[in-house]
Amino acid sequence: MLSDTALQAFAERVALALRHRPTLGQERAMAGFSRLLASERPRSTLVLKGYAGTGKTALLGALVKTLQKDGSPVILLAPTGRAAKVMSAFSGHPASTIHRRIYRVGSGPDGHLELALAPNREQRALFVVDEASMIGSGEGSFGGRDLLTDLFEHVFQHPGNRLLIVGDPAQLPPVGETLSPALDVSILRDRHDLLAGAVELTEVVRQQALSGILANATELRSQLAVEPPDVRFSTNGVDVVRIEGPDLEDELSTAFARYGEEEVCVLCRSNKRAYEYARQVRARILGLEEEVSAGDRLMIVRNNYFWAGQEGRAEL
Repeated sequence: MLSDTALQAFAERVALALRHRPTLGQERAMAGFSRLLASERPRSTLVLKGYAGTGKTALLGALVKTLQKDGSPVILLAPTGRAAKVMSAFSGHPASTIHRRIYRVGSGPDGHLELALAPNREQRALFVVDEASMIGSGEGSFGGRDLLTDLFEHVFQHPGNRLLIVGDPAQLPPVGETLSPALDVSILRDRHDLLAGAVELTEVVRQQALSGILANATELRSQLAVEPPDVRFSTNGVDVVRIEGPDLEDELSTAFARYGEEEVCVLCRSNKRAYEYARQVRARILGLEEEVSAGDRLMIVRNNYFWAGQEGRAEL
């Protein structure tokens, strides 16, 4: 067991890697990291929760960089390939999807493909799972298996491993769930027998405090807590402006011309509405009439292990 001095020293090194004065919440989180890594008790887990702008990403990057300098094993996981790519970018460390890490594909008795839990050869490693609000629980949450339970069983095949679960409680829970089970400490303790604790970040870091988008998101959360909700948006004329419906096409055309396709995003309330917007943007702003045109990029939304093999790599 590490001494209090050693725990404090590790937290201070993470703070140095953060490169700005930590908030009180970040200081509590760094102390939690130290206790998690020093724990000798099996199935030790820490849940780090925080809304957008509270510094989760910067804090994780600082933690990973500190562990890398120590030569300590750290495994980064996320529910989707996109989330894993983002995680790798901000940490400077390779990241993988959860399913690619914890499953192996084989043939069942009837010849159909089956997912089996992969062996975990890591010992005394820290497993960090980001975007955990997206992880489903129960049979059928992934290929007929319980993804959350399988994740825990894979990580703790060696009792010396530690688990850090990271997520935003404001994000939508998995389909069919009212809460995100991976972020609920009582579920982790009672259903999965984890030695779990939690730290929640609530303070907005200084460099994001002037963001109108973030200010509205923060205010919206407090408004939704009132019954009935009283939803209002404030505009600052800089990054939050209100326009009329007939002006939307001109605004989008200007945005595409000024910032480029990669920097413009339209948020919609449903997939159906998003499809309609995308179709109109292609036809009326980008001048593309075909459903698929030369130069389009295709999004691979699910691995097919039959055609792409165990690694799920499609030759495109």
